[in-house]
Amino acid sequence: MLGTGLDLPTLARRRSAPWYRPDDVLRILPGTNRAMVRLGSGAVVEGTIETLIALGCLTYSRTGSAWAADRSGAVHIFASNQPRITDAGMTIEPAATNHIANSAMQGAVLGILGAGGALPAGWSTSGGTGLTKEIVEIATEDGIPCVTIRFYGTNADNYGTIVFGGIFGLLTATPYAASAFIKLVSGSLSVLTSRVLKLRYNLSPSGQTDINSAQLSITSGRLSSNRSSCAAVTAGTLTGTGQFMFVFNNGPGAAIDFTLKFGCPQVEVGTAATSPILTTGSAATRAADDFRCPTSGLSLPTSGTLVAEFVPGVPLDAIYAGEAYALGIDDAGSTRLALRAHGTARGPRLVVGDGEGVATAGPAAGVAAGNVCRAVATFSAAAADNRLSVNGIFAGASERRCVFDLPAAIGLGQVHNGGAGFMSGVAREWAIRSSVLTADDTNAESARYTA
Repeated sequence: MLGTGLDLPTLARRRSAPWYRPDDVLRILPGTNRAMVRLGSGAVVEGTIETLIALGCLTYSRTGSAWAADRSGAVHIFASNQPRITDAGMTIEPAATNHIANSAMQGAVLGILGAGGALPAGWSTSGGTGLTKEIVEIATEDGIPCVTIRFYGTNADNYGTIVFGGIFGLLTATPYAASAFIKLVSGSLSVLTSRVLKLRYNLSPSGQTDINSAQLSITSGRLSSNRSSCAAVTAGTLTGTGQFMFVFNNGPGAAIDFTLKFGCPQVEVGTAATSPILTTGSAATRAADDFRCPTSGLSLPTSGTLVAEFVPGVPLDAIYAGEAYALGIDDAGSTRLALRAHGTARGPRLVVGDGEGVATAGPAAGVAAGNVCRAVATFSAAAADNRLSVNGIFAGASERRCVFDLPAAIGLGQVHNGGAGFMSGVAREWAIRSSVLTADDTNAESARYTA
């Protein structure tokens, strides 16, 4: 439905059961694909997110295809410049490169390795002397390309591996996250003494360093629910090359019979895995999502309330604060108003003026990746107490001021001027309200508004 706020039937419907609030200037609910903006004339333009993009009330761009998961965990692919909207929300991420050359499993052949069967091109295996390794299925599950491998026999070694291929272009003093979907199809892993993901990078002139995951809890069930990862910052002088692998250990002579399904291995810069990036022979890059609301004609208040609810893809901490940008009004100079991670404390906070963090927001321990975070902040053009509430925890910020000079756009997951402040995660709601809420209001607002 597209309404201008002028026709009587539409007004009647809004009076009976409007999905947005009377003081909303902007409200976007990606999980139900609803969006509205209030123009300076007072008229409301509402519809799907795609409709408001087509009308120029919102803008979105991303070069190339990308994936996003729905509430069930199934992964869907979205074409270039198509917003990644599912019933779980809208995925917004910075650009990322998967350094694994063949995450699409191309070249795999059914059968026993060494007797007609073959791992995906570029993959290899080591250890497991005496074990039979058999490719029993090449398929797609939950939208994820995957290969199923059975390991059986008596292992004369105390280990076995599946190497997802060589890696190139690794840099020193850089955080890397390595991930893969792995699930148990049949058999038991009880005979194993350990099972980990290992990212190994080579040192110059010799040697290597391993980044190991915690012991993997590999279960049956959905493949999309069985993504494991490891992450760390590289150190030393690197050759730029390395390997990413699955490694299991057992006592020598152990009798083994289990079947595992592997999907979309990925190595990328960062502290946490982002959405899968499919590769078919070489490293591939997913471009950043750029989602904004132009302010031309918008009834942008000088005082009001910002609301953001999202599931961060990375922890909201001081080290990678730029990846947790939730909602921002930012011009090319120093005038900013934003909800994002910032400064030395954890968790999202209101950022005003020259970008300094205002007060310490709760929860003090930060917001972990994958947990729903709802932030509500009030602002005023006059010197006033800007307030921030996170998941119902209220904090004050004494006497800070933000005076808008009408930037060209409001960044939804990205700063307006194209800077490095990207959100990484799934957005459930963005809103700007013209009302300045009280402490009690913000605590009540922390309960999600359901249409």
